[in-house]
Amino acid sequence: MRNVYLKICIILMTALPAFSQDIHFSQFYMSPLTMNPALTGNYEGTVRFGGIYRTQWFSVAEAYTTPSFYVDAPIITGFRKQDWIGVGAMIFQDNSGAANLTYSGVYLSGAYHIGLDKDDTKAFTIGVQGGRSSRLIANPEKLEFEDQLISGSSTSQDASNLNDKESKKGKGNKADISVGLAYQGVVNDLLDMSLGVSVSHIAGPNSTLRQGSRYLKPTRMLAHAAFNYALSDRLLLSPAFLFQKVGAATETAVQVQSGFLLDPEKYILFSFGPGYRIGDAFEVLVGLDYGDFRVGMAYDVNASKLASASKTIGGLELAASYIARIYKKPKADNIFFCPRF
Repeated sequence: MRNVYLKICIILMTALPAFSQDIHFSQFYMSPLTMNPALTGNYEGTVRFGGIYRTQWFSVAEAYTTPSFYVDAPIITGFRKQDWIGVGAMIFQDNSGAANLTYSGVYLSGAYHIGLDKDDTKAFTIGVQGGRSSRLIANPEKLEFEDQLISGSSTSQDASNLNDKESKKGKGNKADISVGLAYQGVVNDLLDMSLGVSVSHIAGPNSTLRQGSRYLKPTRMLAHAAFNYALSDRLLLSPAFLFQKVGAATETAVQVQSGFLLDPEKYILFSFGPGYRIGDAFEVLVGLDYGDFRVGMAYDVNASKLASASKTIGGLELAASYIARIYKKPKADNIFFCPRF
C-alpha cells in the first residue's frame, strides 16, 4: 500500500506543474545572473567567470542536482564617462527525481550602469535578460500512471502525451524575459551595500509537460540586499537578505557572515557564518577570497515538515568565480566601487 501512495504522489507532481519552483541557491550572490540581470558586469575588471553546483535530498533514490555557469564583462563606457555597459551569458540545468525531470535554459543579459557621483562610488543599474528554457521528463519510463495502477499494464496512454516535441529536440519553449534594477554604493569608510529587485518570466515561458497544452510559468518577483561593514582593519561583517515570490509560493533567506582578512597584501579573506531560509532550512556558509579568485561552500540542514523524510539533510553547494584583469594596474589607489558580493 505504501508503494501505491508513493506512485500517486509522483503522478500528482508531474501532472501539476504549478507547484514547480525556480532554481535557487543558498549562496545567491555567487550566482548573480540567475538572481538579477542588473548585476551583469557590476565589478572592476575585464571579464568574470563563475559557476555553482547544488545537490540536495541525498536520502532519496536520485538526488536533485543543479549546475549553473556564467560569464560577464563590463565592455564599454556609456553615454557619460562614469557610465558603463555590461553583458553576460548564463546556462543552467536542474535535474529532479528518478524520472529526471529536467529544467534547463540558456540566457543572455545586458545592463547599463549609471554612475551617480564623480568619485565612482555609487551606481544605479538597469538590466534585462532574455533566453530560452525547456522543461521535460527525460526518463518517463520510470513513472507509473493511474491507468497502469488500475489495469496492471506496463504501458500508459498518459505517458505517450508527455513532453512537448520542441522540448524533446532541445529547442526549448517560448522566450523567457527578465528585467531588474540595482543600486550599489559606498556609504562611508566602513560600509558599502548592494540592493536590487528583479522580475522574471514576464509573459511565460510555456512550461507544460504535456503535448498540445499550455501552462505559463508564474512570474518571479525577487528582492535582495547585501552589506559589508568593516569592524576593524581585518574583520568584516557581511549580512545578506533575499526574498522571492513565484506564484503563491514565497521564500525568504537571511544570512550573516564574518570575514577575516588573513593577508592584506595578497587579499586572502576567509568568511564563515550562518543563514536561515525561513521555514525551510538552516545554512552553514564558508568562503575564501584569494586575490581575484573566490570559492564558497554552503550546507543546508532541512528544517521543514519534510525533515523526517530527508533525514534532516538538505543540500550541498559548491561555487567559484574569477575576475580577470587584462590591463596594467595603476600605481595610485583605485577608489572605484568594487562589490565582492
